[in-house]
Amino acid sequence: MNLRHQIVALAIVPLVLAILSVTTLLTLQSTNLVQSSIDTFERNMLDAKKTELLNLTNLALSAIQNIYQSAGPDDENAKEQVRAILTGLDYGKDGYFFVYDYDGNNVVHPRQAFRPGHNWLRLLDPDGDQVIANLIEKAKQGGGLHQYKWEKPSAGIMADKLSFAVGLDKWKWMVGTGVYLDDVFTQTAAAKADLRSSIGNTFWTVALIALPAVLIVFATCMLLNLRERRLADSKLKQLTQRVINAQEEERSRLARELHDGISQNLVGVRYAIDLASRKVNSQSLDAATAINRGAEALNGAIKEVRRLSHDLRPRVS
Repeated sequence: MNLRHQIVALAIVPLVLAILSVTTLLTLQSTNLVQSSIDTFERNMLDAKKTELLNLTNLALSAIQNIYQSAGPDDENAKEQVRAILTGLDYGKDGYFFVYDYDGNNVVHPRQAFRPGHNWLRLLDPDGDQVIANLIEKAKQGGGLHQYKWEKPSAGIMADKLSFAVGLDKWKWMVGTGVYLDDVFTQTAAAKADLRSSIGNTFWTVALIALPAVLIVFATCMLLNLRERRLADSKLKQLTQRVINAQEEERSRLARELHDGISQNLVGVRYAIDLASRKVNSQSLDAATAINRGAEALNGAIKEVRRLSHDLRPRVS
């Protein structure tokens, strides 16, 4: 990876990481907030169901109070009157009262006519819960709530049901009523589905916003890099041209130096040697003087060569 790609990566990667971090944080916070709201809604619905059950149970007990209090433990006539009252106390398609004795025998069941007269103490729901036994135990304890699965009359399917059972200890009866919770769970399931959909929409919204931002940053980095590259290429061309010009100027200077200095000195040496040769051949007395002049001219040429080589030597900074 070259420097340009590293710069682009350093510009884009932190942005992408920041967007992902912010998106994840917002998603988690939104999920926790909505989930908390859904849980609160479900608790409130269940509390409302519990309050409704208590009110319905109190209503049934009030309807049979006078008969029950004035009857004895084996008053079959009173028991029959109570059975008739509780059988008629229904509310809606799925609201009714049921009665079992403490041994598990069904006494009243308006929606399932096959149950009265039979023992259901060992009855299990699909989850393995001993429904009747647990309801009887709640009644013996003074009354309580119990959740289990039971067939919903209006739909003919098994559904979650919350019941409140209370005991008529004098007759050893358990009187109870219940409400089905499938509507509560349906609403919470719909809310959770809306939550997932909302989170998905939020994610894609952030992605649609973030992607153009990343592309803009990438394009900007590429444009800046391209501009810097063009400027660098232009400066490199200028520098190369300056180097070439400097080399040409140096060659011209050396050519002038060689022509004006060394070349003239060597010509002078040649003339001095020619003159000395003629005088030696003619046995002239000043031949030594001519030779000395030639040596001086040659020394001058040597000094000029040294000066040029010194000028060409790179300076140590």
